[in-house]
Amino acid sequence: MDKQAENSRIFILLLDILSKSIFSKKGSELIVDMDADTLELLCRKAEEHRLGILLYYYCRQYEILPELWMDKWSVEFRTMSANELRQADELKSIYKILTENDIEFAPLKGAYLAYNYYPHPALRNMSDFDILIRPKNIEKAFQVMLDNNFTSTYDFGSLHHEPQLKSPRGFVLELHSHISPNPKRCPADALWEGCRKAEFRAQEITCLSPEISLLHVINHALKDHLIGGLKGVIDVAYIFAGGNINVKKLEHCARKNGFYDEFTLFMNIFPTFFPGKYLPAFEQFPDTLLEDARYLIYNSRNAQEMDEHQIMLYREYDELSFFKKLLFMSKRMNVKAVSIASTYKCRPYSPMLIYYYFHRACTYFIKLVLFEKSSKQSSLTRNIGICQKKIHSYLYSSARQVKGS
Repeated sequence: MDKQAENSRIFILLLDILSKSIFSKKGSELIVDMDADTLELLCRKAEEHRLGILLYYYCRQYEILPELWMDKWSVEFRTMSANELRQADELKSIYKILTENDIEFAPLKGAYLAYNYYPHPALRNMSDFDILIRPKNIEKAFQVMLDNNFTSTYDFGSLHHEPQLKSPRGFVLELHSHISPNPKRCPADALWEGCRKAEFRAQEITCLSPEISLLHVINHALKDHLIGGLKGVIDVAYIFAGGNINVKKLEHCARKNGFYDEFTLFMNIFPTFFPGKYLPAFEQFPDTLLEDARYLIYNSRNAQEMDEHQIMLYREYDELSFFKKLLFMSKRMNVKAVSIASTYKCRPYSPMLIYYYFHRACTYFIKLVLFEKSSKQSSLTRNIGICQKKIHSYLYSSARQVKGS
């Protein structure tokens, strides 16, 4: 078996183990009789996709994983558990401030999923706290947090749609008024339909319905071009496993709020991962589109290490003229005049600096030309751009057809 085929086999095996662990608590049964070499490859694949702690959590009591991996993930799990306690304290403080100021809110993504669906909150890491606020209260909530020693450089006249703040202890808080960059596709009031009350550390909070939460996770994963990899797939699995979701109600909600194409595409990227009863019909999606989406997730670790202009470049430059392509790339290189002047001991905007700047732009352009002429073994950068363009063009064309009808 060649290396690529072996890689795919281990990846699918990892998916199968996690699926059975989440939906039936029987994933460890697939590991019991596994040979040492396959176990080692499985652990490496889990680490590559940042799922090692999840695998450790479900297998730790059986002591069947290699000792070195068990020790490593045990330390990481304890560290994440300690960090989660600090996050929970901060969340409770934020919820208390909002409640005392009569601001209705609902946690989103990690702040919601970790404490409502994951078997242990430390299994769902989060880089910030996302909180949904009704649009009429978003500026009030922002000011209330400032009055409670949070800091921010956000300007409500800016284009960024999520006011961001930092707490005195360094945690980042983002205030959302919607779950989509395009709020017209789903009225803000519709997000709050079917809300339920929950308890967080002896404090009552509002949680969005499982259906809206699931569609939000899917929409966010596709908006980020699937570069988050399997995190979105795991999130959706836990919502299904613990949300008592009625599939027909979910499909109706997705159609009503304009997320049905995203929902069907996402659910069928890895159709064997989810139990059959959760899978919607997907005849309208070409197999190549699903393969492209799988490719993007499978290579997510590599994609995360790419800088932003490498990813965005291939989505836009094809339609530009030769000269505009050159300008397009030069703008995205993020080369600061001051840093170049300091490095090469020349004055800012001197001939030396200008030569260096356009030399880099031309070099990048030559690489693009070579990529255009490359064989099927084209670079990862190129393939990721192609996958994104196919996925998004298909979804956008579907949305236009729905709007036109």
